[in-house]
Amino acid sequence: MKTINNYKITSQIAEGGMGVVYYGEHITLNRPVAIKQLNSNLTNNPQFRDRFVNEAMILAQLNHPNIITIYDLIEDNSDFYIVMEYIQGDTLDNIMKNMRSPFQLQRALNIFIQTLKAFDYAHSKGIVHRDIKPSNIILDENDTAKVLDFGIAKILQSDLNLTKAGTKMGSLYYMSPEQVTGNLVDTRSDIYALGIVLYELLTNSIPYNLKTDTEFEIMQAIVNQIPVSISSFRKDIPESISNVINKATQKAPNLRFATCKEFEKALNDSGFKFEEGSNSVNHNNSQPRPAQFDRTVYQAPQQSIGYNAPVIKKSNNSAIIISGIFALTIIAGLIIFFVFGNNSNDKVSVNNNTQTQNTQNSQSNSSQSNTQNDIKKTPPPKEERVRNPNIPGDYPEGSSKYLTYSDISNLSKYQIKIMKNEIYARHGYIFKVNPDMINHFNGQSWYEPKYYNVDNMLSDVERKNALFLKQYE
Repeated sequence: MKTINNYKITSQIAEGGMGVVYYGEHITLNRPVAIKQLNSNLTNNPQFRDRFVNEAMILAQLNHPNIITIYDLIEDNSDFYIVMEYIQGDTLDNIMKNMRSPFQLQRALNIFIQTLKAFDYAHSKGIVHRDIKPSNIILDENDTAKVLDFGIAKILQSDLNLTKAGTKMGSLYYMSPEQVTGNLVDTRSDIYALGIVLYELLTNSIPYNLKTDTEFEIMQAIVNQIPVSISSFRKDIPESISNVINKATQKAPNLRFATCKEFEKALNDSGFKFEEGSNSVNHNNSQPRPAQFDRTVYQAPQQSIGYNAPVIKKSNNSAIIISGIFALTIIAGLIIFFVFGNNSNDKVSVNNNTQTQNTQNSQSNSSQSNTQNDIKKTPPPKEERVRNPNIPGDYPEGSSKYLTYSDISNLSKYQIKIMKNEIYARHGYIFKVNPDMINHFNGQSWYEPKYYNVDNMLSDVERKNALFLKQYE
């Protein structure tokens, strides 16, 4: 039995890459504690030592019922220890490994909303965790959630320079696209990771279709793949809950919830009912996390991934999200309403800005059923459509305004693809691969192919819209 200051260590609880966690007691108060020791091999490494002290400093600022409480930071003969609250319970990842099915919706949401409150509080203090994952959330015997391990947390706008530019930090499956690509992170990176955690609580599975377990493929999936629909695993999860998770895990940070409070409100407004029932789980689709990718990453892998990575993997189960839960923001200035027809498409000439009409005879087979994923290439019934005479193409809004879900909710995947590629075509992009796009744009009177790369010509509106549309085409 080892004694450190006023604490005696009696047994080991867990061991990780940065150190060991022991069970101990305060000698005078007989209070049980958890004592985290920095690995002795790392005490001479200033980077890891600073991170260890950083965790203690951050925890000392936080006082919340769902965040582990710190009692002391001790340096003893070049060894570093953090003394903190001891919780009799188990981490979410261990609980999920021992369960044969995902959490019931009621229990999952009760646990998750506690976790959201913890991070809403931490974010209000200017702290970003950056390593949210099930193994950093512990449940006691009453299902009270406690957040652990602020070892790589970041204090926004502080003088602590613990991360070099371009460094990827976090645990791979829960890293946001901006973390994977080495870009700056903020509280919305935590919101992305929280969305993945809720997804896993409800499915006991990772959110991507992967053929291998390589880091490179996982990073590719994080940046490019739309998560597999929750309905592929279980049918008892309301669509409104799935939509909330989809918003939290958007690739672009500005499309996610801005705060954990917004995230919590969306769940509370989703209309779910806390009822016991069958999970209806499809275990054949489940892809548990390989253990090697649950570790915290401190250094950038050798291969880099960008938002424009050429390989885009699509899930046959991914759905176009029908927006019914987001209020449409009123934009000051001119509001252009677009309605779509299947017998006529107006074309706008670049040279003379005059409108001409091109009649199409394809018949619409679209239905008004509630079945999601019924994607068709035939456009909706004909109605007169108002066009911007100054922007060519069928979907000028792609270059004139920031798009929202409402702008694409009635479009098929093919129409969304046209909308996205029109953004590039307006700058003279030469289509080289997709025969549908080559034939479509070569038939447009306004299209003038000139360049193989037009990325530098895109406006901020066009660049963000292209990224937004890429997720749904």
